[in-house]
Amino acid sequence: RAPLLAPEERQLLEAVYAEGLTMSRVADLAGVNRRVMSRRIGRIVSRCLSPEFTFVASRLSRWRGTRRAVGRACVLHGLSQREAAERLGLSLHVVRRHCHAIRGMVEELT
Repeated sequence: RAPLLAPEERQLLEAVYAEGLTMSRVADLAGVNRRVMSRRIGRIVSRCLSPEFTFVASRLSRWRGTRRAVGRACVLHGLSQREAAERLGLSLHVVRRHCHAIRGMVEELT
């Protein structure tokens, strides 16, 4: 699932899980507190293991346009709806509507 993450998140996971660096070493390299880095990596891992991430990853190639962009930004890359709206040049309402639809589709499967 790492290839679906934003590049900076993928690099963090690879440093810890593929290269075997300690959390303290990764935090030192990034210039942040070890606890901050530990929480950040924990959030990334939780997101990757979530049913929503799996659902979007498996369906992303079937979606077009805005739904695909919002799914990638909010679910796969973990952006807030506001951040996604700004980066994608969409209104917050449009992003919120697509996120709600995605969550609805995930709930139908569970």
